[in-house]
Amino acid sequence: MSFTPNRSDFGTIEPVKLLQESFSQALPMYLPLVVISTPALIFSIINAQNPLAPNAPLNLIYLFLVAPLVSGIGIFLTYRYLTTQTVDLAGAASKAFAKGLFLIDTLLISSIIVVLSSFALIIPGIFVGVKLGFGLYGVVLDDLRPIASLKQSWHLVAGRWWPTFGAMLLPTILILPIIFLATILGVLLGGSKATVLSSIISSSLTLVITPFLTTYYTKVYLRLKELAE
Repeated sequence: MSFTPNRSDFGTIEPVKLLQESFSQALPMYLPLVVISTPALIFSIINAQNPLAPNAPLNLIYLFLVAPLVSGIGIFLTYRYLTTQTVDLAGAASKAFAKGLFLIDTLLISSIIVVLSSFALIIPGIFVGVKLGFGLYGVVLDDLRPIASLKQSWHLVAGRWWPTFGAMLLPTILILPIIFLATILGVLLGGSKATVLSSIISSSLTLVITPFLTTYYTKVYLRLKELAE
């Protein structure tokens, strides 16, 4: 497997175009996507109360139980809207909970594989993480079981690792200024509570842009499927 990028590959996914489209397309779904993403803010605030000793069991519960379900709801809701189908938050939640065990297993399996890959070096972990990064989408949108969904994700990224990596990285680059701003505001306003305030501000600002990110990554997945056909 080569890490040498082909310059022509970078235009296949067109992440900048997808991101621009996401900002307008997410608006009709903005409120429900914010609502279903609030658990992340709640858990962040709980952890921020004691930043020197974060609650590890609580974090694991969120990461492997709550987050997959929240992601599943967001993915299904966004997909229904993007494909001009009826958008129903209750229906999206029902779909995600029906697939709940598969979503949890998919995230757990992919996380274990990525961690084991990272033991060799960081680069193999990143490589595998990108290849398996769309596992949850296959479970929700294609009714695949965990292993089949991870295999599909691996296949979709095959031959397009660099553009997929770039597409995944683009929002992160845009989020960095938000984290920096949150840190500055926390220091200026928080005093002795600077760390706590910075965490809360950062999580709140992240929540504001989460609907756009959910829309964007769903569009990236659909684009990869289109390219694979």
